[in-house]
Amino acid sequence: MILVQEAKARRIKTCEKVINILLNIFIVVFGLILLISIYNNIQINILKNDYSSFFGYSIFEVQTGSMSGAIEAGDWVVVKSTKDIELNDIITFKQDNEFTTHRVIEKYSDTYVTKGDVNNGKDEPITSDAIVGKVVNVLPHFGILRKTLFNPLVVISLIVTLFLINFALKKEDAKQEEKIKQKMRELIKKVPLKNKKTEVKEVKKETRENRIKMRFRKKIDHSKDSMKVKSNNTKLKIDKINGNDDIEVLEVEELFPSDEELDKTMYFRMIQVDKNEIEKTYSKINESKKENDIIIDTKEDDKEEIKEEVIKHNLELLQNKRKKCRTIIEKAMVIKEEEIEELIKTINFNQEYKTNEPSIKEAYLKAYIDAKYYNNCGDINVAYNGRNVILRVDTVIDKIKDELIANYKGNDTKYNNKVMKFNIIFKIINYVEKNAKIKDLDEKKKRYKDKLMDSLNTSYLTDKDINNLVSKLIKITKTYRSMLNYSLSKMQTNLFKLHYSKIEGSKIFAVQIEHNLSFSKVYSDYIIEKTYNEGIVAEDKLAVLLNILSTRIVKNMLDGNFSSKYLIYIPYDLYDKSTKIGNIFEMFEDEFAKNTIIVLLNYEEIKGNKQVIKNLIKKGYKFAINIGNNKIKESDLELMYIVEYIFMESENKKNKIPKDLRNKIIYNKIMDKVN
Repeated sequence: MILVQEAKARRIKTCEKVINILLNIFIVVFGLILLISIYNNIQINILKNDYSSFFGYSIFEVQTGSMSGAIEAGDWVVVKSTKDIELNDIITFKQDNEFTTHRVIEKYSDTYVTKGDVNNGKDEPITSDAIVGKVVNVLPHFGILRKTLFNPLVVISLIVTLFLINFALKKEDAKQEEKIKQKMRELIKKVPLKNKKTEVKEVKKETRENRIKMRFRKKIDHSKDSMKVKSNNTKLKIDKINGNDDIEVLEVEELFPSDEELDKTMYFRMIQVDKNEIEKTYSKINESKKENDIIIDTKEDDKEEIKEEVIKHNLELLQNKRKKCRTIIEKAMVIKEEEIEELIKTINFNQEYKTNEPSIKEAYLKAYIDAKYYNNCGDINVAYNGRNVILRVDTVIDKIKDELIANYKGNDTKYNNKVMKFNIIFKIINYVEKNAKIKDLDEKKKRYKDKLMDSLNTSYLTDKDINNLVSKLIKITKTYRSMLNYSLSKMQTNLFKLHYSKIEGSKIFAVQIEHNLSFSKVYSDYIIEKTYNEGIVAEDKLAVLLNILSTRIVKNMLDGNFSSKYLIYIPYDLYDKSTKIGNIFEMFEDEFAKNTIIVLLNYEEIKGNKQVIKNLIKKGYKFAINIGNNKIKESDLELMYIVEYIFMESENKKNKIPKDLRNKIIYNKIMDKVN
């Protein structure tokens, strides 16, 4: 009877979870509708725009069937704001205070003629000023969804209905729990009172299962977090049934004088366990884990290299698990972050996170990555190098511990202990990462073991447990290092290489890309070099330069090299091409890369591009300016203050440089080293 009621209670719980998920979905949908409505009102009513735009994209609902076959009435079209319109493109334009979506059938310079696919006649010619943009996507029947499912009244009605159903289920759940308690009380009354202290019979240790049970019992007795199985009226015993060694019964007999004590133990039951079934169950879990998790084969010899097919498989899993990375640096940091997550789980013995632990872990993780790979240490002294980076990161970890404890306002009495646990875990990870490059495997194992013995409470861990943990840590770091090296190696090419020229008296390297391309002898060297260094080819090879340079920057991040700077030159005509220049700068849109890569401007070429440069500086990109032997105009002094360095070929007495700018000046004929 109790089992039937428990099954019913579980079904109610499942229904509650499903309804809670649906409630969350509808609340999110309603919130999105509200945000979109507010944004549209701001764009149209406050900013007085004809239509709303989201980062250059607009959405329109088609009202007629003039484009039937391609776009139906009731469809939504996503329109990208662009003036790059070609024949046969479907565009949205404004004419006579109405928006129309038709296909371009004729193009004359700045004039376009459009026509609906099912219309007989052409539309009136329009100019580019009337064009909103080009249709890049069609969302079928979204107009109907908007009028029904996305209708705020419908969403609110569904939310209210689900709330009422959820409330009713909770009441029913409470009734079922009360029935289970009552049945338990009736059963307990039949148990004779035994005025004996708790007895725990020691089980022989011939099998691995028995050792695990004994260790689990000790944890129950010693852990502050576990339920205390200690009472004058309690008896815990493990018996064998009918002499069968493979089947064991866990039986708990206790007298519960009150509802409070009954609540504590109501989920103890008599359970038969077959050892063979345990082994099969674990093997099935392990098989499913291998299909979905990063492959870290701890059985493989530590000295063997990770197989390429395993690396590719792991990278594919990681790509499916995480968002698509836009840059090489972002991909490298995703791999490192996943490695740290794996190390955390391993050192934490794969225990599930308790209340507040996920947020504590995230706070430590962000601070650790910022300090370890970005040198962001708040008000802590950052004058460190790669040798003592471990001390710097440990200092940051302790600072986060103090901040978390000082700022906590909740009621979790074990919050400080949880913070301390992750403090220890991240210090172990810092030590492991610092020593991961040690080639002597025995020396590495010894260091890891000493660190674990010094940091962890080893009273419940055998020497074998520690050694297994050490092997897992070594395997994890080796697996992810192989993934990272493989990803970086894909950026290397024999066709191009970078030449680094160190600028005297500084830690700046002027970067120049050199090609290893062969050309037909019918072309002169002059023509080849001119083609290679000017125009579209010069713009496109910049992407190759940034890709190769990014791999070096990643290595600097991993090695704790925060002082090297790299000077690159971007052709001046690129600044007039907003889309292309945006794509180039997005290739190093990372805080570390922004502080490491310095973009050189030639003073003779900055005219007309000052505003573009100022906007990029506001986004965090760093610039230097080459004056050469030119005289600086007073109107350009403002730009001199916001760049990082000023290069001059020699001291020019015509230039009256303010005192506070002189520390930026480097005398060097720099253009020869970057072009």
